[in-house]
Amino acid sequence: MLDIEIWSDYTCPYCYIGKKQLFQVLDEMDISDYKVTHRVYLLDAGKESHPERTFVDGLGIPESERASVLKKLQSIEDMAAKVDLHYDMAHIPDIATEDAHRLTLWAQEQNKHIALNTRIFKAYFEECQDISNFDLLADLAAECGLDRDQALAVLEDESAYRDQIFIDWEEADERDIDLVPHYTFNGKIEIMGIMTLTAIRKHIEMAI
Repeated sequence: MLDIEIWSDYTCPYCYIGKKQLFQVLDEMDISDYKVTHRVYLLDAGKESHPERTFVDGLGIPESERASVLKKLQSIEDMAAKVDLHYDMAHIPDIATEDAHRLTLWAQEQNKHIALNTRIFKAYFEECQDISNFDLLADLAAECGLDRDQALAVLEDESAYRDQIFIDWEEADERDIDLVPHYTFNGKIEIMGIMTLTAIRKHIEMAI
């Protein structure tokens, strides 16, 4: 079995792209016997959600710099399009991700975390939805075969899975993980950031 740890955050556009690439490589290598562990990396710990404004507005940049920022975001959209993801970076909301991670950690206990993780990424980057909203997150969980009422109960319990977020945060610091996506294969081979499919394949081959 290939053991895969994925460190990511839901507002990281490269994490969704990287996940799509990773699973494409696993499929091309005909690897079906694997275990994925969701690890939490918060790009902006302690951030508050402001779904009424866009991510760009939340940056607080001068109007004179807005065009250059939007141009950079367009380049990210172009990168996503190469793996058949349809980003709308100019309209994604300015939100926090801790609750989405807490729900994913709960889903992981039921082996539904891969599907939920993908669905949350899609809701944010492709549908521009507020993934800090409890009702939305519970709906997404239900789409992935999880119990909606239980999902809502987890979200409404503010203490649920926060200890695991703290544990992941401390481990990331101890291991000098400061860039996501970050993958660990079989506990020994690590890669981070966006890589080519060939490079991902090479690192997986080194791990198995």
